[in-house]
Amino acid sequence: MHSDFADRNAFQRQLVTGYLERLLAGKHSFHLPPLQQLRTRHPGMHFHPTPEVFLQCSGSNVFTCPDSSFELKPQEACLIHTGLPHGEIGRSPAEAPFRNLVICFENTHLRFLESLCQDGGVPEVSYGDTYITSHAAQALTYLNRISDLTARSSPNAQLHIDGLLRAFFAIVLEILEEGDTYHRSYDIRVIRAQDIISSEISDPKLTIQSLADRLGCSADHFTRLFRQHTGDTPNQYLKRRRIQYATTLLQDPKLNLSEVAWSTGFSSLNYFSRAFNQVMNCSASAYRKRQNTQFAP
Repeated sequence: MHSDFADRNAFQRQLVTGYLERLLAGKHSFHLPPLQQLRTRHPGMHFHPTPEVFLQCSGSNVFTCPDSSFELKPQEACLIHTGLPHGEIGRSPAEAPFRNLVICFENTHLRFLESLCQDGGVPEVSYGDTYITSHAAQALTYLNRISDLTARSSPNAQLHIDGLLRAFFAIVLEILEEGDTYHRSYDIRVIRAQDIISSEISDPKLTIQSLADRLGCSADHFTRLFRQHTGDTPNQYLKRRRIQYATTLLQDPKLNLSEVAWSTGFSSLNYFSRAFNQVMNCSASAYRKRQNTQFAP
C-alpha cells in the first residue's frame, strides 16, 4: 500500500490519466444508474449529499440501487448521483484483491478515498487525500449536469455526457498535478468520520458517540482530534453538512420543508428550522424564496 502522499498522488494521477485516455479513445466503460427513488431509505443502502465517482482498480464492486444493479469491474467507472440510495458488496478474489478509488466532494474540497474489503464484504476507506481548491466546485458542476442529463431522454444527451466526462476527468487531473499546492493531510479517523457522515447524513440517530465507537476511541478524544484537523467540532461539522445539503434540496419546489428536514437527518421540523437559522442567518422559507427569485426567468 502507498505510505506517503507523493506515492499516492502518483497512483491517483496514473489511474485518472488511464481512464481519461480510454475515454478520449472511446474505449471507456462508464455506468450511469437511473435516478429513481431518490433520498428514500432502504435496508443495506445509503445515499450521499453530493455525487461520487468510483474508479475500480482491481476486484469488482457490486452496486445495488432500488430499481437497478450493476457490477463495476477493473478499469471501469461509475457515477452515483446525489441522493441515490445504493449498497455495495466487494468481490475480492485472491488473484485480484478488491481496491477502488472514490472521488467525492465538500464545497471547495475534493477527496480521493481508497477502499479495500474482503470478498463479499462492504468496502471500507483505508486512506484518503483532500485537495482544497476552487476547481473542485467546477468539477462538481460537471457531475451535477451529467445527472440532469441522465434524467432526460434527449437524443443528444450521450454526446453531452461524454463531453462533460472529459471535462471532469481533465480538471481532476489538473488538480492532482498541482497536488502539492492543494493537498491537506487529515488523520484517517477524521477521514472515515467524514465519510460516515456523508453516507448517513439522513439518519437522525447518527451521533458523535456512535461515530467515536465505530472509530475505536472515546467521544472526547474523537472531538479533540476532529477539531484539531478541521477547526470544527464533530457536532458543528455534522450540522453544517446537513444544512448545506438542505440548501440544495430547497431548490426543488416539489419538496416541502418537512421532507427537507427528514432527508437531512433532523428529527423534527422545529429542530431543522432552528439549525437552519443558526447556520444561514435566515429561515429555510426565506432562503427558498430568495433562491426562487434569484433564478426566476
